[in-house]
Amino acid sequence: MTIITTLLIVWGTVSAVYGVHFFYREKNAGYFRSTMLLLGMSAAMWQIGYGVFGICDNIEVCAIIRRFALIGVGLYPLTETVLALHMTKVSKKAQYAVRTFLMVYALADWILFSNPEVDIIERVDGFTRFAAVDSPARTFHSLFVFTVFLTAFISWCIWFKGVKFKREKRLMYRILIANMAIMLCAIPDTFLVSRMKYGFPMSGIGAGLSILIWFLAADKYNTFSISSKTLGDYVQRVANEGIVIFDVDGRVAELNKYAQETLGIKEGQRISDFVGTDGNDERLLRELRDKISIRYKSYRESTDKSYAADITAALDDDNEPFGYIMTLTDISKEEKLIREARSANEAKSNFLANMSHEIRTPMNAITGIANIIVRDSADKVAKDNASMIVKSSKTLLAIINDILDFSKIESGKMTLVNELYKLAPLISDVCTMMRVRLADKDVAIDVRVNPSLPSELIGDEIRIKQVLINLLNNAIKYTHEGYIILSIDYVRLSNNRCRLEMSVTDTGIGIRPEDINRLFDSFTQINTKRNRTEEGTGLGLAISKHLCNMMGGDIAVESVYGQGSTFSFEIVNEVVSWKPIGVIESNSDDVKSDSFEPEFIAEGTKILVVDDNTVNLRVMEGMLKPYGIIPMGVESGIAAIRCVEKFDFDIIFMDHMMPEMDGEEAMHKIRKIKNGENTAIIALTANAITGARQQYMDMGFDGFIGKPISPCEIDDILREYLPEELVKMKA
Repeated sequence: MTIITTLLIVWGTVSAVYGVHFFYREKNAGYFRSTMLLLGMSAAMWQIGYGVFGICDNIEVCAIIRRFALIGVGLYPLTETVLALHMTKVSKKAQYAVRTFLMVYALADWILFSNPEVDIIERVDGFTRFAAVDSPARTFHSLFVFTVFLTAFISWCIWFKGVKFKREKRLMYRILIANMAIMLCAIPDTFLVSRMKYGFPMSGIGAGLSILIWFLAADKYNTFSISSKTLGDYVQRVANEGIVIFDVDGRVAELNKYAQETLGIKEGQRISDFVGTDGNDERLLRELRDKISIRYKSYRESTDKSYAADITAALDDDNEPFGYIMTLTDISKEEKLIREARSANEAKSNFLANMSHEIRTPMNAITGIANIIVRDSADKVAKDNASMIVKSSKTLLAIINDILDFSKIESGKMTLVNELYKLAPLISDVCTMMRVRLADKDVAIDVRVNPSLPSELIGDEIRIKQVLINLLNNAIKYTHEGYIILSIDYVRLSNNRCRLEMSVTDTGIGIRPEDINRLFDSFTQINTKRNRTEEGTGLGLAISKHLCNMMGGDIAVESVYGQGSTFSFEIVNEVVSWKPIGVIESNSDDVKSDSFEPEFIAEGTKILVVDDNTVNLRVMEGMLKPYGIIPMGVESGIAAIRCVEKFDFDIIFMDHMMPEMDGEEAMHKIRKIKNGENTAIIALTANAITGARQQYMDMGFDGFIGKPISPCEIDDILREYLPEELVKMKA
């Protein structure tokens, strides 16, 4: 008997220690954590209590010890039952009701059954035992034990029915075995004690067996539960990325299986071996101390792949590093996809650029000849038809420009050209263009400009004008009567920066509330049934928004359907001169006609036009005719060089894209000829993308005209490059 009592005391102590150990070790084990603590403590009270009861020779003390042991006897099955209830996932109210009932039942059982009168405690042969006394309290205790285990079994069955994983089923089988062990051992001192007249606490042995099975089952189950340790071990074993731990000096201290076997990393390697720091460990570690976490791109010869190396400093309580953790993630597929996407974008951009060039070349002929008809024809019907051709050509050109701009935005090639510009001419030019478009509409335009606006700024004048024209074009397009208001104001941000605030208000058809959120989406036109007669790609507002964002601002809209809209945008510019812009006389009703008439003649001017398209040569001839100029036309760069070798020219208009010898090569060869050293050479090209002007100037051209060619641009070139003695103003 001494061996058994000693075993109970030792076993109970181990149960308590392991329960506490499990509780502190498995901090992420959830409900299992507190369950194992309670099971360990209740088993300890049960076992130690009955172990000490057996060797104690003081009957009164034995009665107190028995009360202590019975706390464990009631708490142990109660804890099991509560866990099983929790795992059944039944409603919280039902769980609460059952728990409350069992706790009250357990308390009542302990009060009744721990009464010394229930059992007669006696000392026999140096060992303390108890003799059963038939009483309602013992019957009540038997019913309590039966009820608790029955509830636990029913809960176990419900839990088992909802189990998804095999590991959880194995846990439940082990719990069932643990309960069978405790019930079998409890039979002698619970149900047979009345027949045997005396009893020995065999249930304590059952509690020891049960708690042992519980601990083994919980340990195995928790291996696959979410805990820092188990997940860490799992990741180290099966993660498909390299995990490397460096010591404080930047040397590999630990690494996972993937890093070791697949990436060929070895202990002791330096941290600089994995990132491009030219072997400078100290610089990298200093950067890590400052930034805590950094990312590098690392190439491993062992796999011939690229990896994203994320390195993080592990900090102590003083925020000082005690090591570094690096993960190496394979990014080869992502890089391949990025290269393919870039290649596809490049192919699309090239296609659109080529398409633009191919369309602009015949458009130059169409627009040019139509302008000549408008200027020279005496037939009113022919002039009207030619005017419609010119207007339609401008619409087609605007669509092409929108598509090209959107392509550049998508590929990330859209850039700003920030240069010094004057605000007053910009506003005047925009207003003049809008008045031409409003000539055949009963719509007034009112320009409200703050006269204290700074006169000279640094920004992208072309893109600012593009946004303004796009908003005004939309207002004109959808406003059939009433007015359009262009408002321009500013906010001073610093001594050399300001925020321009511009808005366009109209009394047009307005926008429905449900459509406003889609307004700035690409390829979106609102209410296409109502506006099906209006041209456009649905890209204008999307491009405008992107441009405003690039210029440090944004665009917004307010609208009442059927009454009109207000589009407002803001951009940030540097200020060169705070001199006020003054009052701009922009409300005049005098509007220039679409038909351009030159104000001077330049007879005797020698001009060479080089273009491989004979129609374009004819267009240039027609555009120069009102100036009294008869140009010489050739169809190749080689022919142009021969002409320059024989004749002097005042201006050479040179097409860029030509077979055999392109315009750039021809231009450089002409510069080496004595007659062509100082001759103005103007590039003619269908490559009208943003930045093209500077591109051609960098090549060595003196000027640039994009196709289709405008009479106004020809006029500007002649004014700038012709000698004064050749220019004679008309009377």
